Amino acid sequence: MLGAPDELDSAAGEGGHLGRGGGQVLLEHDQLAADLIEGVDEVVVSARPPADLRDQRELLRTRMVLVRQRTRIKNRLHATLTKYALHDFPVRDIFGRQGRRLLSERLPLLPVHTHFATTQLLDHLDALQARITLLEGRLHASFTPLPDVQLLVTMPGVGLLLASVMALEIGDVTRFPRAAQLAAYAGTTPRVHSSGDKTRYGPLRPDVNRYLKWAFIEAANVEVARSGGVKLDHVKPSKGEPGQTGHVGHAVPGARFRDVQVGVQLLGYLAEIW
Repeated sequence: MLGAPDELDSAAGEGGHLGRGGGQVLLEHDQLAADLIEGVDEVVVSARPPADLRDQRELLRTRMVLVRQRTRIKNRLHATLTKYALHDFPVRDIFGRQGRRLLSERLPLLPVHTHFATTQLLDHLDALQARITLLEGRLHASFTPLPDVQLLVTMPGVGLLLASVMALEIGDVTRFPRAAQLAAYAGTTPRVHSSGDKTRYGPLRPDVNRYLKWAFIEAANVEVARSGGVKLDHVKPSKGEPGQTGHVGHAVPGARFRDVQVGVQLLGYLAEIW
């Protein structure tokens, strides 16, 4: 077992973080482990990515933060237009070129203060988009030549962005002795509840590398949408067979939930090409 992702380091404090799994205690400092923990089989040092890898991750993680902010602003603008019954547009994306033109024609119909606030949000949205575009240009220039990224883009549903996230968040893949450990680190394995001869597989675990989990689920979304036209937009707890990862489905009237092995197929393919 390996240590928790570095994004959890701040929650652990300066003294390191503790974790338990597979009979091992994960700890950044051996001496602290010896002083605080008794009766364990083995003490190992938590894996800490090298400085250059942590530096590269900042590009991707900063882009994720900005994209989240962009989505919140767009949702706010949609809510404002809906509140005043101005949300019926003949275009699919009101933030595209044609949509913005139509939006500018409807802004004067808003009350004076709402009009001002909406204009400020649109200006902020444009500034965010400019920063995202700048970051994406740097991402393409920095990560496209990487051999690991070139391998990962051959996986189903994986483009440059997802491949970069996977490569940088996984780091040295040889630190995972088995694919099952990588699947657990990526958050694609469900909680398991066993009692007697009954086993129930619950939702995916939240205490994982959330960036890597997002990348694999997005890749699964893309691949399923390509093959069956069904978007996987939420994770539902359900019963399953041993070895399955999260059951992800989209409720459609008259259709059954589609069980998709988010991690097994993608991680298996990754093991073949890496």
